[in-house]
Amino acid sequence: MKKQYLFTIVCFLTLLFHTPYSLSQSAGDLAFVGFNTDGDRDFALVVLKALPANSTIYITDDETNGVGTPSALVGSEGTLTWNTGGSSIAPGTVVIFTDTDNSSNPNFGASIGTLSRSGAFTISGSKDGLIAFVGSDENTPTTFIAALQIGNDSSVLGPFDGNGTTLSNTGLDTQSTIVVIDTAASPDGGIYSGSRTSESSFSDYRSLISDDSNWTTVGSSGDGESLLPFSSNSFTSISTTWLGGTNTSWSETTNWSDGVPHNTSNVTISDTNNAPILESSLAIRLNNLIINEPDGLNIENGAILIVDGTSSGKMNYNHTLSTDSWYLMSSPVNGVSFNDNFVSVNDIASGQQDNRGIGIYNSANNSWDYLQAGGNVSLNDGVGFSVKRNTAGNLSLSGTIHHDNDGVNVTLSNEGSRFNLLGNPYTSYINSVTFLQNEIAISETKTLWVWNPALGLNGSYEVKGVEDNLYLDPGQGFFVKANSAGGTFNFSKSNQNLTKAASKTSKQQTEIKLWIEQGDIKNYCLIRLHESGTQGFDIGRDGELFSSSNAGLNIFSKLPINDVGKPYQLQSLPRRIEDELVIPLGINADPNKELRIKIESRNLSKDLKLYVEDRLKNRIVAITENNRELKILDENKTISNRIYLHIRPKALHIETNPLQDLVVYQKNPGELYIKGITNEKVSIKLYNAIGQLVFKNSLFSKGNSPINIPKLPIGIYIINLQTNRGNLSKKIILK
Repeated sequence: MKKQYLFTIVCFLTLLFHTPYSLSQSAGDLAFVGFNTDGDRDFALVVLKALPANSTIYITDDETNGVGTPSALVGSEGTLTWNTGGSSIAPGTVVIFTDTDNSSNPNFGASIGTLSRSGAFTISGSKDGLIAFVGSDENTPTTFIAALQIGNDSSVLGPFDGNGTTLSNTGLDTQSTIVVIDTAASPDGGIYSGSRTSESSFSDYRSLISDDSNWTTVGSSGDGESLLPFSSNSFTSISTTWLGGTNTSWSETTNWSDGVPHNTSNVTISDTNNAPILESSLAIRLNNLIINEPDGLNIENGAILIVDGTSSGKMNYNHTLSTDSWYLMSSPVNGVSFNDNFVSVNDIASGQQDNRGIGIYNSANNSWDYLQAGGNVSLNDGVGFSVKRNTAGNLSLSGTIHHDNDGVNVTLSNEGSRFNLLGNPYTSYINSVTFLQNEIAISETKTLWVWNPALGLNGSYEVKGVEDNLYLDPGQGFFVKANSAGGTFNFSKSNQNLTKAASKTSKQQTEIKLWIEQGDIKNYCLIRLHESGTQGFDIGRDGELFSSSNAGLNIFSKLPINDVGKPYQLQSLPRRIEDELVIPLGINADPNKELRIKIESRNLSKDLKLYVEDRLKNRIVAITENNRELKILDENKTISNRIYLHIRPKALHIETNPLQDLVVYQKNPGELYIKGITNEKVSIKLYNAIGQLVFKNSLFSKGNSPINIPKLPIGIYIINLQTNRGNLSKKIILK
């Protein structure tokens, strides 16, 4: 007896969990949008409500008899069994059924899912009808979904009620769920040719599809094959509402009343048990957005959202910080405040005394104002901030989306070094070229600075110009330098982008990247050869070293002409080089530790040769040959007037200095020794640090005899040696 009960329960559960997908459809969830009664017989359906995966739909050319509820079939013709496949089918999808008169036809089947045929199914050219239904099997309908009457004989579908519009006991009527094509007594084909984009919901298309004036038909003397192939263009709805009936996934069709939103949708997020999540792989554009869900719309790191119209309601943007380093950020939503709760929820780091790991840049003082324990700071729209978590993880920012058609305005400070920390205020990418070229308030520089945690000891700033064509992530912070008069910076709403477009220009640029390395720490400066480049200052193509970057390891260049002492991390020079270009380089580094200079080049002409000169050591090194590097050691934190980059249109003739291995040293005060000169006349000149000649002499060196010099102050001096073999200048320290 127990076994019998168990068998009954298993059968019940099998029916309970296995059949709903086949029985969940209602009248009007599908509609016929095309047919061809010539050749091998074809037709098309549009899905007007999401079809769950593995649904089974039956399509018959049989008639109903009007008996029972729902009506039974007469049983004299054939049926197609359509399994919709392993994925749900979104509303608006058009499914095409091909060569259905014989299952042995090579092209027999459906454009989605699988198809089988039983009985004498065909579509007759002399009046016929098609009915779509779900049922317990192909002979037992439980719900009729849609019908198509071909020709002027309504009996091809079965008996109608007395009103002449309702197919008896089927729930189908000619106003919305039965398409009647009777413009000809026996049409050979027809296709819906009305709008596929105009309706607020997919259900609104029922009346359009049922109106035969929206169809293009072929008469009995025509050729239905001429309508092929049927259009597979999807139908779209203007509005859709989040129902959240399945899960929290934005991209799940069954969570929406009228399908997953598209780029012209008006979207309403209802208050449901499942608050929607915009997954990280999605890039969504909407018309209008209304969020009634109290928990808000959750946007995962990497997801992109653009609202072209208006928006209201709460939005939660999650930005992943992959390390516990400092980051430059902004908020892509407005209404954000920093306080103890924000610190706790986001695991913000603590610093000295009451400092917390959130900083607002003070342009006037070129310094950071850190959030204090117990403090409350409201973040202005478009303004950036620095942030540091205790560990890697998400930074969650909640508020409303920026949707003002005038964009987001930020007043720039012209105090201090005039650097202002801004940030992308949108939940989309923005293109740097757009604002660098158009914002008057930064027209004197047209550059920006971003933070790269991989450079320097704990991160360093990188300057980007108009040629970089940078796409800034949602909430990414960056610096700009205000004009001397200040001004207002505008983040244009129209500058939002769903993707980071690849820049062909940047890939084709000729670049020389000079790397400086000290131990495991590295940094770089960049020189580009450009058609419009000059040896002077080029707005938007030359970018100075960020003002606080003199701390730590940096390499920079200076202008070959009209130099005013500014260090440049980015410099543009003429592409066409006929004579040698010499570019002064500078370095900020820890003193008395070995430095290595390397070069990477891209798209560099084979006719151009690169050399690095060390004037203190009187050396010139062709670094690009055999991946060589220049090693230097200097006791100064800032190295200038020593290292130079040479760019020549042909190979530079390098002569080895026969005196380069000479060693000058001091044993006792007032005595110098020169190692490497024996029995040779030598002229000696000694200069102090400001270039004044403090001693000179000519003598015959024996190599081991001291050279007497006057008593001089302790410090750094330059000694110049001249012999018959050449001359050499070296730096020495006198004690």
